[in-house]
Amino acid sequence: MRWLEKDVRPSVQQIKQVSDKLGVPFNYFFLSEAPVEDVPLLALRTIRGERKPSRNLTEVLLGMEEQQKELSSQRERQGFGFCRFLGGGVGSHEEPKVIAMKLLERLGLYHDWVFQRDPQQRFESLQRALTKLRVVVMQSGFVRDDAARQLDPDEFRGFVMLDDFAPLIFVNANVTWSEKLVVLAHETVHAWFETSELFDASDELRQDFRDWEQERQVYNVTRALLLGSYL
Repeated sequence: MRWLEKDVRPSVQQIKQVSDKLGVPFNYFFLSEAPVEDVPLLALRTIRGERKPSRNLTEVLLGMEEQQKELSSQRERQGFGFCRFLGGGVGSHEEPKVIAMKLLERLGLYHDWVFQRDPQQRFESLQRALTKLRVVVMQSGFVRDDAARQLDPDEFRGFVMLDDFAPLIFVNANVTWSEKLVVLAHETVHAWFETSELFDASDELRQDFRDWEQERQVYNVTRALLLGSYL
């Protein structure tokens, strides 16, 4: 209270402790006004999930965005072409099972995916296939290297950030392998349709969406991928 009343000035170490406790960047305490953090992906959360985002979620989004920009610039300088996986399903009105089959063929996973039943193996197979196509797949259960700042799976499960050279999928690691597989498959389908997305639910079709038709298509193709209904 004496800090708020300006009777006593906190030390740098005390400010650092408050910064760590609240998850607020240290340098923010020395600004006259808090900066506006523009995180476009937050606008894609479902309507029911419009509570104020936590510092953990905001910092993960900003951190991944920064890493993506660096990698994208590096790949462009090195002469990499655009990631051709993005947008492979744009404009498609075929049955979900047909789209799922074409997606898996593009990933080179068709036969492997059919016979793998262990969710961790399926996740890792999909991750390797995406990596070969230059789609970055990241997963973590906390902010940066701070294990005390656990990511809340009730707030978000994962997201996909589009980019011509370095599209990025992030998976919240604080869920089971089965749940991580669903998230990775879901975000893979979004990348195939070239739509950014923040996945913040365990059962997405029970929520309200800004684009129901798009999400229904993604949901149905994801089901086809996971349940093998393309066979």
